Amino acid sequence: RQLEFFINFVVGELNWIGLLLAVTTPFITALYITLIQLRLSDYDSQTVTLYTMTFMGILCSLAYLAAGYRLPSYDAPTWATLLWLAIFTSAIARLFLFAGIHLAGSRQAALLAPFETLMAVLWAVWLLGESLTLPQWVGTFFVIASSALGARATSNRVRAKATNAPEVQPNPT
Repeated sequence: RQLEFFINFVVGELNWIGLLLAVTTPFITALYITLIQLRLSDYDSQTVTLYTMTFMGILCSLAYLAAGYRLPSYDAPTWATLLWLAIFTSAIARLFLFAGIHLAGSRQAALLAPFETLMAVLWAVWLLGESLTLPQWVGTFFVIASSALGARATSNRVRAKATNAPEVQPNPT
C-alpha cells in the first residue's frame, strides 16, 4: 500500500483542492510562525497555547456546524480517548512550538516543523505497514537535512542566549 497525500492523480484528473492545500500550506505555516514571533514573543508560551487552541477549537467547531455536520454519538470512552489525543497531540505540540519559537526563533522552528509530519509518516511505515516510494524516501532525506540544519542553528542560538555571547553564524563558504 502507498501513503496517499493531498495531490492525487486519478485517471488523468487533478484534485484541485488537494493541490491548493499542498501549495498554500507551507506559506501559511511560515506566515503563522513568523507572526507568532513578531507579535506574541513577549507572552508566556502557556498563555499563547491556551488562546490559540481555544480560538482554533471555536473556529473549527463553527465551520463544522456551518457545513451541516452534527456531533457523532460516541460513547464516553471514545470521547475520553479523543480528548486525550487532542491534549497530547495538539495542545502539547503547540506548547512546544511556541516555546521553541520563543527560545530559538521562527526561522529554526520553520526548519524543524516538517520533522513532526515526517515522524507521523515514519510511525505509519513502522507500525501500520505502510510503504514509501523512492521519491517519498528522497523527500524524507530532505526533511531530515532541513531539520538537521534547523537543529544546528538552534543550538548555536540557544548557546549564545545562555552565555550572553553573540550568536555564532555558520561560515557561508
